[in-house]
Parts: sequence; structure tokens; C-alpha cells
Amino acid sequence: MKSVKISKEKLLEKLKENRTKHLEQYEKALEGWKDQVVDTLQKALGDARADRDFIIYFDLPKPEVHSDEYDAVIDQVEWNEEEQIELALREFNKFIRDDWQWKKDFLDNTAMYSKMG
Repeated sequence: MKSVKISKEKLLEKLKENRTKHLEQYEKALEGWKDQVVDTLQKALGDARADRDFIIYFDLPKPEVHSDEYDAVIDQVEWNEEEQIELALREFNKFIRDDWQWKKDFLDNTAMYSKMG
């Protein structure tokens, strides 16, 4: 199957659901990232003040948010006057299955900072 037709309403519902889930993951990871940055800086400061070796460089990549990409598709769908929208397999994977090109990197990054518990 090369494409599928889906109702505009159903597509919008799924896109908005995926966007909400993405933002929740991002916010959780951002809080974890901030905590880790503060902890790392405090440790380095404590080591420096105690005249111990300390790091002056650390690699804590900030989580990225991709809500603009969801918003762009949602706007497109909302402005589309058709009640049925045809999605190619690539679009279906992104919009319905939430499998974007950046998804793996996003999940790897957020997993580093997401608080367990």
C-alpha cells in the first residue's frame, strides 16, 4: 500500500495527541537536564574551591523540542478543505505512528535526563 486516506478529524486528533505527548516528554527531560547541569556545576565549583581538580567543560546536550513541526502539519491539515486526506507511507509513519526523522535522537536525549520514579 503506497497511501491511505484518513478523515481530517481523525488525523488532527492523532497529530494533537502526538504533539502533547512530545511536549510532555520534552518538559520532563528539560527539568532533568536543568538538575543535571546544576549538579555538575555545583560539583565543579566545590572542587575548585577545595583546590581539587575540576572540570571546566562538560557535555550535557540540551533536549530539543519539535512542537513547531507538529504545529506546521496541524495548520496544514486545518487549512485543508478536504474531509479525507491522503497520506503517503512516509507521512503516515510521521503523522500517525509518530516516527519522525529526529525521533530516535530525541528519545535517546530525553532518556538521559528523564527522571525515573
